[in-house]
Amino acid sequence: MKIASVVMTYTILENKTFSKMDVKELFKLIDAMNEMRPLCESFKKDVELAQKVLVGKDHNKWLEKGRLHNKGELTLSSDELGELNQYFDLYNHKVALKVQELEKQEVKFKCKQLSVKGFEQLISSIKEDVKMSELLQVKEVLS
Repeated sequence: MKIASVVMTYTILENKTFSKMDVKELFKLIDAMNEMRPLCESFKKDVELAQKVLVGKDHNKWLEKGRLHNKGELTLSSDELGELNQYFDLYNHKVALKVQELEKQEVKFKCKQLSVKGFEQLISSIKEDVKMSELLQVKEVLS
């Protein structure tokens, strides 16, 4: 399974309330969340490392200039603004490419699958807060 699927599922579910699930299915969900957590934490660390590695030597200088300009404490010329935007566009593009690469990593994820009834209870518990695409994501990982 791709790490992106695990991370998305964990993110969708981590702050939801599951008041309509029976105890047996809820424990399956808790076990699955406990299995997903270290994978998600590892992915987050990998993304943070990529962001640090891809920082250019003048990154902090550009950040500070942008911050001061936005606060109105420094006025940048159009050329300087162009350079600033170019730097951050390139940086963000490099980070996005690395994140896409990381998201494609295969991970070993195995959990007790929710029963059809359990998935129905999960949907019943969270349906107001979740989009259909998110429910399909959760179903792919947990059912």
